[in-house]
Amino acid sequence: MSLFLKTRGLWLSLALLAGCTSPRPVVDAGELPVPEEYEGEAGGNPPDFVGDLFDAGNNTPIDAGEALIDTRCCNLGFRIGQGDEPSDAIGTLVGEAQPLAAGIPLSRVDGGYVASACFPMMSSSYYVYRFEFLSSAPDSGGVSQGDGGYWVTVKRHNPVERNFAIGDERQNFIPSVMNCAELDGGL
Repeated sequence: MSLFLKTRGLWLSLALLAGCTSPRPVVDAGELPVPEEYEGEAGGNPPDFVGDLFDAGNNTPIDAGEALIDTRCCNLGFRIGQGDEPSDAIGTLVGEAQPLAAGIPLSRVDGGYVASACFPMMSSSYYVYRFEFLSSAPDSGGVSQGDGGYWVTVKRHNPVERNFAIGDERQNFIPSVMNCAELDGGL
């Protein structure tokens, strides 16, 4: 064996001995050390497993009980009159909270557009009426389609419904309510 390997082995042995000043007590994983002033049984509080899920509520010292999710909603009707958009415009009611976040298609009825949605209680959202259509006018403010047409998106609000302004853009608003009657039977 070379002198290098002997020296290296000696240094490793010294490093290990210097790092291990005293052995640590080994604790059995099944038993936890119990302080002397503790009276009673030592043990864990493992959750109950059911398949891949667990229920920590049954074994916890403080159980908050069942979680209740409020699924009540208010049936609301939405209506806006015909604007400057062409008759083949695609209308959608959009907002920040569900179901408005997914967009609700507007139906054309009696010179205007209507939609309905069941909006959750204890929730609020702004919303606008969005119309999209093709135009051939370059000054329409639309996005060029490359074929001489422009895809135009217009957002409008209904001044009769609750609304507010952010900058120069007005939006309609559904307030948070605990009772649908607070919405006057819909908007």
